[in-house]
Amino acid sequence: MSQAVTPYHTYTYTPLDWSSVPKDRDEARWWLLTNPDPRYFLELCCHINLQGKGKAPFVCMPWMHEVSSAGIGRHEMMLKARGNASSTFWALTLLRKMLTNPGANMVIQANKEDNSANILTIVKFAVEHMPTWIKPVVGRENHT
Repeated sequence: MSQAVTPYHTYTYTPLDWSSVPKDRDEARWWLLTNPDPRYFLELCCHINLQGKGKAPFVCMPWMHEVSSAGIGRHEMMLKARGNASSTFWALTLLRKMLTNPGANMVIQANKEDNSANILTIVKFAVEHMPTWIKPVVGRENHT
């Protein structure tokens, strides 16, 4: 007799309600940066550089919807496999936190300098391609 195999975990998430985003740019900026759910900011304001395809809007994967809708706290840790865009997700989520806290710092730590430089490149690209009404003024650009 065989038993039915149940998945370890199924992804469930609340779809984004785009009608709730304010139409006024100043209100929208405030709402996007202070809304407890970062998915709106990620999908509306962030672009990534797809290898060989150029600029593309960031689209959350199912696991990102689940993590975001569950609430992101002050300290987060994730054990991860490669190739699931988690570095991009967390870097852009931290970028959002930095925009709400002027003068904040972000530390990028990786096992190799190339990996940390890659994450820094992702963040720089996202900042360069943000809509002008939410794009921060960069006073000094750091390098690895």
